[in-house]
Amino acid sequence: MPAKNDKYWKHLVHMRSEIPVLNAFKPLKIGTFDELVKRYSDVPEKVTRFALTRHCHGIHYQRALAAKGSKRHDLEGNVIEPVSAEHRQMAQKRVDEVMKRRKEAALAQQATKLRPKPDANLKRPRRDASTKAAPPTVITKPRPQTSINAVKPTLSLKRKTP
Repeated sequence: MPAKNDKYWKHLVHMRSEIPVLNAFKPLKIGTFDELVKRYSDVPEKVTRFALTRHCHGIHYQRALAAKGSKRHDLEGNVIEPVSAEHRQMAQKRVDEVMKRRKEAALAQQATKLRPKPDANLKRPRRDASTKAAPPTVITKPRPQTSINAVKPTLSLKRKTP
């Protein structure tokens, strides 16, 4: 799904709200783009082209185009002509491809859900306070004298044993 702030998406939503044929996903007559450019002259042609492309490539529109006995409509909703067999076949092929991809994606997602999850009971038990090692203690030992009256303590990191 496109981002809601996408200018093409916003224009398509606007067009669908004003033109019931678009909102009903009925097959459009060939040459509808030119009518849309005239109707929305304040919108750049590129935006209208991409909005119409998104509409016509959508699965709902393709299903309507592939339906038996489907007819093309103008922007007012008047029936113009039947959809040609060639266009119907192309639309059905697109619908089949989309459905195949969706099925594969659903199977892949289901496969990830079926992977065994680590059991909460199989986690390593935490150590309790009695089994924890004692913190190291600092033991000072006198160093050998290097100069007169100089005794420096040394540090040793040894663990206390209980």
